[in-house]
Amino acid sequence: PLGARSRPNGPEPRVITLAQQFRFNEKFLSLLAGDFDAPAWDYRPAATSGNTAHWLVGHLLDTRLQLLE
Repeated sequence: PLGARSRPNGPEPRVITLAQQFRFNEKFLSLLAGDFDAPAWDYRPAATSGNTAHWLVGHLLDTRLQLLE
């Protein structure tokens, strides 16, 4: 797993970078969607296509999980 090997002086630099990116993304997502209500999360930008906010956040989570494996 990513960062499984411990270093004498702390985590590997790539783990630190990944954690910083995750923190930034969390703050940015909170700014963008912090006041979403249920209809906003389920809204599709087009009647026949487009993805909901749920779908987008699900893919973000899946990508993070893959990075941490």
